[in-house]
Amino acid sequence: MKIRKRIVAAIACLAMVTAGCGNQFATKVKAAEEVETKDSWIDPGNYTRGWFDVVTGRDIYGNEGTKEDPYEIKNAKDLAGLSYYSNIVATDSATTDFGGKYIDIKAKKLDLSEHYWYPIGSAQDFKGNIEGNGITLRNVYIGSAEKYETCGRVGFFGSIYGDVKNISIKNSIIYSNSSNAGGFAAIWNGGNIENCSVEGQMYQIASSSNVGGFIGYHTNAGFSVKNSYAKVSVTAPNIESSSVGGFVGNTNTETTYSHCYATGDVSIQTGNLGGFVGYSNVSTFDNCIATGNVASGGSSCAGGFIGRCDDGIQKECGATGNVSSVGGYVAGFSGYIRSASVYNSYALGNISSGNNSYAAGFIAYAWNNYKPGYSSSGCWYAYSEEQNFQWYGVTMNIENCYSVGSIKAGTSSTVAGFFGVRQYPISHITFKKCYWNLSANQIANGSNFSDSQKLATANINTRTVVGTYENYMQTSNFASDLNEYVYQNPDYTKWAVEENINNNYPFIEGMNDKLITIKGDEKKVPITDQESLDSMKVYGTLIFPGEEEAEQSPEPEDTQIQAGLKWGSLQYVYTAGEYNKETKEYAPGTWAPKEAGVTDLITVTNQTEVDIQASYAFLASLGGDGKYKNLTGTFVQEDQETVMDKPVFVRSKQGDIAGVQNAYLKINGVPETQKSVDVPEVIGTVVVTVSKYIEPEKEEEPKVTEPNPVESEDPDTPESNEPEVSEPVSEVSQAPAQTPSSDPSEEPVQSETPSSSEEPEPVQTGEVKASEKPIEPVETAEPVKTDAPIDTPMESPLEPSAEVIG
Repeated sequence: MKIRKRIVAAIACLAMVTAGCGNQFATKVKAAEEVETKDSWIDPGNYTRGWFDVVTGRDIYGNEGTKEDPYEIKNAKDLAGLSYYSNIVATDSATTDFGGKYIDIKAKKLDLSEHYWYPIGSAQDFKGNIEGNGITLRNVYIGSAEKYETCGRVGFFGSIYGDVKNISIKNSIIYSNSSNAGGFAAIWNGGNIENCSVEGQMYQIASSSNVGGFIGYHTNAGFSVKNSYAKVSVTAPNIESSSVGGFVGNTNTETTYSHCYATGDVSIQTGNLGGFVGYSNVSTFDNCIATGNVASGGSSCAGGFIGRCDDGIQKECGATGNVSSVGGYVAGFSGYIRSASVYNSYALGNISSGNNSYAAGFIAYAWNNYKPGYSSSGCWYAYSEEQNFQWYGVTMNIENCYSVGSIKAGTSSTVAGFFGVRQYPISHITFKKCYWNLSANQIANGSNFSDSQKLATANINTRTVVGTYENYMQTSNFASDLNEYVYQNPDYTKWAVEENINNNYPFIEGMNDKLITIKGDEKKVPITDQESLDSMKVYGTLIFPGEEEAEQSPEPEDTQIQAGLKWGSLQYVYTAGEYNKETKEYAPGTWAPKEAGVTDLITVTNQTEVDIQASYAFLASLGGDGKYKNLTGTFVQEDQETVMDKPVFVRSKQGDIAGVQNAYLKINGVPETQKSVDVPEVIGTVVVTVSKYIEPEKEEEPKVTEPNPVESEDPDTPESNEPEVSEPVSEVSQAPAQTPSSDPSEEPVQSETPSSSEEPEPVQTGEVKASEKPIEPVETAEPVKTDAPIDTPMESPLEPSAEVIG
């Protein structure tokens, strides 16, 4: 199996822009340069030559591409063939845009790490319909840090104009210098997308661009995306005047996104940016959620869910990430709206902005401009307010929504617990049953407001935006208040409250379990043939954005494990040393957990009969008001002395007793600036990797070699020696020691059949399977000697992550 390693640079790059926002994911990835990825999949020899015949319209297997007789993709070279032919613009009557054609992917897994990927439908629109049949595509590399991809449309798909279903992409790493870029598709302008996902990282350097973790840009009305997600961090710290979102960058037509979610952090310099969507016009979002942090280095429209919305509806949506911007319109849900409505939705994130900004817990700013008129004298003028509303005004509805985050802004700024500013009186806004958190801080112009000074809305007087306290908002009574609206509007879904879920605030029933945030309680981590990850971040209160699921292998021999992972709140307090009046400086201080033995505790529980191992790592944040210097984290056992700098063994469950491993985090380091932090902020990321335990080979070798001298002493002749040596060898090959090495039957080296099945004849699928099994015993012995499969999970303790605040 090719070695997988983590990329810490992505975390550092994103953290440079965030002010108090930590990176959501510390994802373990395999980078192109670390597996010797070279050239392109569409270079001669790398794709199936003749996979598509432009003259006959058939594929290499004789299929016609109809719904009843679809084209087939059986290996990585076939998939590269689709990319190659989709980017050849035919000059005669024949076409290669695959319009009206159907394509089936027959393989279950494909590893694309051998070559750099070139987007399907980049040079021209791709109009084919693809059925993925649950395919998992691993290691999709587009561009590199040294050479960003400059084709006009950067993504696994450059463009989509047909139906695409049931495709999962894992470990996608994209470096884009294009005006449109998306983790799944750069441009989606037609067809419906369903049950698709992408996980990875994106780096964008082109200004004035549309970038999304799933889709970069969409136009053309009447289509939908359903049951899909993006776990993609989007890092673009230098680009300006762009639209960037955790799921979609710019969606500019009547389109529906339903039951979708995005979990990646998003950062740009200026523009429209949101945890789910950067800019939206006339689109509908139904039952969608964003958990990533949002950060802007300049003046932007920034929202935990949506940056800017001109017309459109968000219903039953949620945003849990923190939002920060140097200036502009900054809010927990939507930074800026115009003729838009929101129903049955919530925002949990904290808000931080600079000078001359508008900051609010839910929506920062609403605007409708005056409709201009033209007089007979040739001068422009504005209609009266009444005429404006008659011709241009649109009523906006904000109903049954709540926000809970703290709000902090600089000088000449406006802050409000729920809604900021309505620009013109013609911006008619109806608020119905909306709530905000009176317990959360409101800070502006250097002043921390008292409860009596806090605002619900900045320049609108309404009794239907109600402030209440956190201890009430975290009860079933508050959920009942929200459900009164649901009972009167049966098209919406009920709210519920459960301890340790969604920070104890109400959540919408039926929303995907992966999206529910969890506070410091145990959750199960599924592990298949490799390893598992989970992540959690803390901002005064703990946020657990959900499981990163290990891929569920369809092969019955893969063993699934359930490991329990329990987090403390990971909340720390820095206390400075004595103040020196002469130097006007504090002596170095100390970090301490808010509650020793509780908030600094991480527990891994082995709930099955298979031994596992856990690795721990701390990644310091580079941002935040504190500007922390030499920040480090050390993990120790219960004696508070034994350092855990290597993977720790967690024994299997024995009877009713599960194996338990406790780890405690110690923080060291000094803030560079001597400034108190009013709102808890992220100072780093804790990363926990849980995987099957593989006994190190160094311990096995003496066990095999030690009996030999004993056996050689008893028999005097070498002839009697030989049978005795051969017997233990055969025993070793069948003993439990082989179980770890057969666990890496997970090894994609054998399942990476593209190299064997590269040749296009269908007969070769059987040949590959037949050849795998005789080769397998030989190759399982070699990886054990190289020690690579053992060392890799130990040295890259990257998944689940949690973020720590100070």
